This record gives sequence, structure tokens and C-alpha cells, in this order.
Amino acid sequence: MCNIMRIRLVILFGLMYFLPGRLQAQTTFTFNYDSSGNRTERCFIPMRKSAQISDITGATGTQEQKEEIREKIGKNEIRIYPNPTGGFLHIEIPGEKENNISIRLYDMKGRTIKEMQVTDENILLDLNSLPAGIYILSIMVGEKRKDWKILKD
Repeated sequence: MCNIMRIRLVILFGLMYFLPGRLQAQTTFTFNYDSSGNRTERCFIPMRKSAQISDITGATGTQEQKEEIREKIGKNEIRIYPNPTGGFLHIEIPGEKENNISIRLYDMKGRTIKEMQVTDENILLDLNSLPAGIYILSIMVGEKRKDWKILKD
């Protein structure tokens, strides 16, 4: 009986020690406010797991790990990379555009940083002028909207 209790305690303490570092919340809420300070919108942003891709960069041939996001909104496949980014974020929306497509970038306070209508399949979003931090990229296709967390180094 005593050995069973010891085993349970070891397992319990092991889980308490190892799991918290491995599990991280990936859901974010953003809020929009009017000029009077009243909350007008609450956005729930479920963060999706990104795919790992490798890229050979530089003359030394070092391998750099990047994150790539692949998502579908309606009939449009969207590819966003690299995440985290050092300054330029590539957004690819290949194929025929089914509706008006717009892109917005928000800071974590909900302020719109950049806004544009998509007219091309390949978009290069320049984030060099922005400070390092976390931003929310929002892409709207017609009435459908998806959001992603973008990290700028």
C-alpha cells in the first residue's frame, strides 16, 4: 500500500514539474473600443499550430527554422511565412479570388496598424518600422475572417 502511494506521488509531482512548461495557452482575446472607451467588439482568436519548414539561408548554408501558416478561407488557400518574422511577412493567396480580400494588422491593444485590399497573389507586408512584439494578422474573404498571431523579432 505504501509503495503505491509513493508511485502516485512521484507521478503527480512529475506531471506538475514537466507539463506546465510544455503546455501553453494558444488562445487570445482582443477587444476594440470606441473613442469614449466603451468596448465595442470582443474577438476570440484561436491560435492554430503552424507547420515547421526549413530554409537554407546565407552563404554559410546554415539552416534556419521558420514557421509557416497554411489555412483555407472559403475557396482561397492562404500561406503566411515566416513567423516569427524579422521584418517582412510573406502572404500568398494563389488562384482565383472568390470575393473581396482585405488584410489588417492589429497591435495587442486592438489598434489597426496596417490595412490593405488584396489585388495580387503575393503580398509582402513590411513590418520593419514596427517594434518587436506580438501582432494579430486578420484576413477577411467576403464575410469570413480568420486571425493569426504574428511575432516580430
